[in-house]
Amino acid sequence: MCSSDLALTGPVSIPVAAYSAACSGGKCITQPGTSQKLDSLADRLMFRLAYRNFGDHEALVVTHSVTPANALSGIRWYELRNAPGSTMAASTPVVFQQGTYAPDGTARWMGSAAMDAAGDLAVGYSVSSSSVFPGLRYAARSSGDAAGTLGAEVTIVNRSEEHT
Repeated sequence: MCSSDLALTGPVSIPVAAYSAACSGGKCITQPGTSQKLDSLADRLMFRLAYRNFGDHEALVVTHSVTPANALSGIRWYELRNAPGSTMAASTPVVFQQGTYAPDGTARWMGSAAMDAAGDLAVGYSVSSSSVFPGLRYAARSSGDAAGTLGAEVTIVNRSEEHT
């Protein structure tokens, strides 16, 4: 089959755990030294819907911003897989695992997920709060970790003062 023979249909509804969009899909992310709020972009899935074919199964990983109990915004991530005995193209994907990452009151939003050939997952995202300047962090999990969990957070960019 050549790639021009493939067709995607939809949209389809995939049941996930209940959530509320961060900031109701608008601006509420705080930052130090200004009353200007950042847009949560929670009204859409974030770039990119990453696909991986493992041979015995296919996987898609994706993120969006939600309102967790302890913060303005957290990262909801999903790993979708093909239905057993089928392919992504032939049936509706199912949620294999999902989780919300919000370990403290700092807002996390604008995430992106990727998966390697071993099934390990990394989720990168922006962070900010009234006391934390906007920066970048990530959290990851190994394929053997408990489903729906991410490990310790790692800082990529940490601004300690406002840059003009």
